[in-house]
This record gives sequence, C-alpha cells and structure tokens, in this order.
Amino acid sequence: MTNMIAHYFDDTLAAGYAAQNQMYATLSALLMGEAKQHPEDREAITEAAKTVSVSRMPMHQADLTAIQMLLTPIGNPEPRDCIPLDTHIFSSKMVPKL
Repeated sequence: MTNMIAHYFDDTLAAGYAAQNQMYATLSALLMGEAKQHPEDREAITEAAKTVSVSRMPMHQADLTAIQMLLTPIGNPEPRDCIPLDTHIFSSKMVPKL
C-alpha cells in the first residue's frame, strides 16, 4: 500500500495514463480526419471517435481507485452481506426460536 501511495505522489502511473490519453486524442483526431474524407461513413466514424474519447481516464483515477479499494475494508470491517450479531434482524430471522 505504501508503494501505491508513493507512486501516486511521484506520478509514476499518472505519466502512463497521460501518454495513453494522448494516444486516444491522436486516434480521435485521425478518425475525425477520415470522417471529412469519407462523408458516406461519417456517422460511424464519428461514433468511433466518441468511443475513443470516452476511453480516456483522468491521470490519477487508477491510483485513487486502487488505494480506495485497499482502504475500504479498514473503514467498513464487516463484509457487505454480513448481519451484525447484535441486531434485531439477526435474532429474529437467523436464530431459530427455542
């Protein structure tokens, strides 16, 4: 976890996502150029360019998501489907009547 936080602060992964986003921008621009040259396919090419643009990710989002996923069990120690033992639901539904 400390390595993940260190990479977040030194922008190791962010630089990779910035390069990936630049490739997506270049691909989108190339597709839009093709749309001008081939008006009959403009609609499909424009849709493809939009799909490429949506694929971009904020530079720090992957780091933040990974760190949050590691910290979630710390803030919420009970599994999602777990019913605490001291609740009325547990005593009325889970424990058979004697």
